[in-house]
Amino acid sequence: MNHTTHRFALYSYLIIELILGILIHTASPAYIYSYVSIVVAALFCLTLYQPTPDWTLTQIAFLFTLGADFFLVLLGRHQTVAMCLFSVTQLAYAARLTLAESKKTRRIQLITRAFTALLAVTITAAVLGKNTDALAVISLFYFANLLINAIFATAEYKRYPLFATGLWLFVLCDIFVGFGMLGSYLPLGNGLFIRFLTAPPINMAWVFYLPSQVLLSLSVLSHKQPH
Repeated sequence: MNHTTHRFALYSYLIIELILGILIHTASPAYIYSYVSIVVAALFCLTLYQPTPDWTLTQIAFLFTLGADFFLVLLGRHQTVAMCLFSVTQLAYAARLTLAESKKTRRIQLITRAFTALLAVTITAAVLGKNTDALAVISLFYFANLLINAIFATAEYKRYPLFATGLWLFVLCDIFVGFGMLGSYLPLGNGLFIRFLTAPPINMAWVFYLPSQVLLSLSVLSHKQPH
């Protein structure tokens, strides 16, 4: 792909996602535009094929993201299955981060991940008590891995600027998703800020989610220079 074609494909992708992003918040049925926007991101990542672990693991992450969003966005059910798939997504991104490191740093990352995931599950059980279920446990396991990925990617921000930013947008998306679900487990009160987190005036989760997926798909570009 020559330089001009590469730029045209990139700009076309960004324009398409911008249009879809607007439609998600202004048109109906929003869930169709939402899912299509993630399909487009996965397909664009596919067009950037390169025989590297970064691309392979990112594409694997997108495949599991598509599976998770199939249940969450298109079907609107089977949340536990969706969160299991999203967990694999984050494990793929975790592998992308750890494989690029030295053995010593890799060991530190693996220990940190294991400890954080165990802590998240333990806190979930302690806080929710008898309300603890599989969805809560897998969701906290998933979020712990997402947060650790964002932190480790940020520690190498010069190497992973788009990747790190995309992961933090992913975190912000899931904060809104999480608070939307938390009310079914715990009493949250009725303060203005809590209401904004649990029932924002617009779909805040997708305000952050679509840009996160666009940046994650583009994050392999730093390793793929146009010819």
